[in-house]
Amino acid sequence: MNYPIPQSAKAGRSGERGIVLVVALIVLVVMALVGLAMMRQATSGVTIAGNVALRQNATEAGDLGTEAAMAWLAGQSVAYLSTDHPAQGYYATWGSNIDGDPTKLVYTPGTTAVEATPGDATSNRVLYVVHRLCAFVGLPDAIGQQCSSQADPDSGSRGGGAGNYPGGIAPATTPFYRVSARVEGPKNTLSFIQVLSQ
Repeated sequence: MNYPIPQSAKAGRSGERGIVLVVALIVLVVMALVGLAMMRQATSGVTIAGNVALRQNATEAGDLGTEAAMAWLAGQSVAYLSTDHPAQGYYATWGSNIDGDPTKLVYTPGTTAVEATPGDATSNRVLYVVHRLCAFVGLPDAIGQQCSSQADPDSGSRGGGAGNYPGGIAPATTPFYRVSARVEGPKNTLSFIQVLSQ
């Protein structure tokens, strides 16, 4: 004998099926969000690695600027290097061209700096500025001139407070030169390098 199924039992079974569907949708949404978060984290790591590589490349490209500046310095006379030559990116004093911090120097090709290369294989643009580390324009051994100097044979120390010279800095026939190179790379990469030469 078959008995009819009560309507309340039918409603209960259909209600259970609806709850399973809602729970499955919630789990699916949570899994999708976790997947997106993992993908974003992975791409962030790749982006950071790429930025570090660009920065290292720009820093290495700075050698083009320092080598070009050294070659230019080697071909100049002491008299020529005793005055400013902004078109060649050269300044005969350490206080020229907003000096000190390489990020504050003015790098305008043909006006205040020299472009060592218009762009290398990785699209880096290298500019440099050279400062003679002397207090005044003029020959390095002129009276009253103060230049960073080579070792003082009497005291065995270096310029910048050496010996019994006025102002604490010894006169030098071969002063030091500071080369500041700015590298502008792809994706707004910016790097600064400074070297000293004599």
